[in-house]
Amino acid sequence: MEQTIAFVLGVLAVLAVAGVVSMFKTRVQIKDLYTEIEDLQDVINELEREIHRDNEMLDRRIDQEIDRFNKVSNTLHDHTSDEMNKLYAYIDSRTDKMADGISGILLEMIDLEKNIHIRIDDAYDRMDNEIIRLDRKEDDMFKYIDSRTDKMESRIDSRFNDNTAFCDGLYHSIDAIKSKIKSKIK
Repeated sequence: MEQTIAFVLGVLAVLAVAGVVSMFKTRVQIKDLYTEIEDLQDVINELEREIHRDNEMLDRRIDQEIDRFNKVSNTLHDHTSDEMNKLYAYIDSRTDKMADGISGILLEMIDLEKNIHIRIDDAYDRMDNEIIRLDRKEDDMFKYIDSRTDKMESRIDSRFNDNTAFCDGLYHSIDAIKSKIKSKIK
């Protein structure tokens, strides 16, 4: 009987040591996973900083383009106004000097005004196309960032699920061993 008790105690001692070793291995694995999660969080934070920086740069670029567009528009408007003022002054002086040449001058003036309006329309069209192009680049950047974030989240979820399943299996194995030991002791 004493040998049986000694044998059982020996087996229990070995199981206890194996359980402690297993717990320490699990603890080391959990610590490694925690470090890996922290590293991934750092990567995510760095990506967020890069995205924020890129957004700020894009906003600055858009603001610069708007400012440039406003300057070009104002310059064009001022130039057009100056040209129109010069044209009106020229017409006034010519109408006073030559009554017979009015119809020819008016035709030149109409052609010049049409050309100016065509140039203004062309400038607005070019600026609209540039704004559309910049908006498309911004949309493409956000799609790329969303896809990269989704991939990282799925990787983290799968690793977490794998580790959770392992820990659950280990916990159930320990419970089964405890129940067997208790049933043998009784």
